[in-house]
Amino acid sequence: PAPGVNIKIMNDSNSEGEIWIKGKNVITKYWNNERADKNLVDGWLKTGDIGYLNEQNFLFLKGRKDDIINVGGEKVVPYEIEEVVKQLSDVEDVAAYGIENEIFGQVIKLQVVKSRESDLDKSKILIHCMKNLEKFKIPTKIDFVDKIPKTEYGKVKRFMLK
Repeated sequence: PAPGVNIKIMNDSNSEGEIWIKGKNVITKYWNNERADKNLVDGWLKTGDIGYLNEQNFLFLKGRKDDIINVGGEKVVPYEIEEVVKQLSDVEDVAAYGIENEIFGQVIKLQVVKSRESDLDKSKILIHCMKNLEKFKIPTKIDFVDKIPKTEYGKVKRFMLK
């Protein structure tokens, strides 16, 4: 952390969780936003980011709390799935997100941008996912798209996928 800033990871176990920060440079109240003030607890700011600290106390960001997919009570970070699918040589880009499901609450959907001349199909993606992901992380729906909506900084605009 920067000088004068404390970081803690809030979770049920000792692995990844929501990142909270506290320090002289951290706000103490939002202006005219009582709802956002709920993210301030005893001087700590709940960032909404998910991450972990390694043994050397380096912070690793995994994603946003509101991007977490809840599949039958199992929490899934989209980034994990995207990294596995990007291992396929014909995948230029991919975005994973949750869609509503009556039984599981949510299931995983992918939007995939494949290389122009590629013969990549949904079954190849699914087989690769089955070999490399836990069962609850395997996507149930896959769409091929021309482009994934992103910010000017390259972050996926997940709200536009749903």
